[in-house]
Amino acid sequence: MNTNITNSDTKEAPIKKMFFYSFGNIVSTFFITAYSTLIFYYYEVEVGLPVLLVSLALILFAIFNMISVPLLGWLTDRPTIWTKKYGFRTPDHYVGISSIIILYIPLYTSEC
Repeated sequence: MNTNITNSDTKEAPIKKMFFYSFGNIVSTFFITAYSTLIFYYYEVEVGLPVLLVSLALILFAIFNMISVPLLGWLTDRPTIWTKKYGFRTPDHYVGISSIIILYIPLYTSEC
């Protein structure tokens, strides 16, 4: 068995595909950063929780994500009628992006 990989064995991804993968990463990174920076401020300054409790809550949230994200990945990785036509997780991305846009706009434009 030959384990050497030469340049002729590999296939380069098209620029368009790399661009759209990167663009999706930029959008998700923007929302994660916006959430992360404002959530700590909100709970510490507005609600008045001690930094230790806010940190503990964020650690528990990270532990919950360690369990829920792989579970959701396993649930959405099954072939269905939608995935045969559009690809895996495409319907989930449309639902997720739509809900994020709908929920983030009032969250950051409200003056509570």
